[in-house]
Amino acid sequence: MLRKLILGIILNTLAFYAVTQVVPQVTYEGGIAFLILTGAILGFLNSVLKPVAKVFSFPLIFLSGGLFLIVINAAILWVTANVYDVLAIEGFTMVMEGGLVTYALAGAVFGIINWLEHWLVRR
Repeated sequence: MLRKLILGIILNTLAFYAVTQVVPQVTYEGGIAFLILTGAILGFLNSVLKPVAKVFSFPLIFLSGGLFLIVINAAILWVTANVYDVLAIEGFTMVMEGGLVTYALAGAVFGIINWLEHWLVRR
């Protein structure tokens, strides 16, 4: 159980770091500690909020051929950015410039990288 939790945090951390490298509008401050905390927040949101969102948006996911999952990932990233605004931890900032397009692009990249990581780990 603990091993799965730690693995999830590591994979989410790596996926978010990859998003910051691929999407130039996504930036952060806080170094590795920020990335680890972000991985934990994303892991929590992906295990609690994402399944609920998938159930309620199943018709949209089905009709779009799964593309609506990008919207769900973008919403998870938006919530994560707002968590940092609420927590106001000094030295930790997450900036996603560009509005909806940036969130959609970051959601797509996050989803693809996260899927690829989990696929590789299962093998």
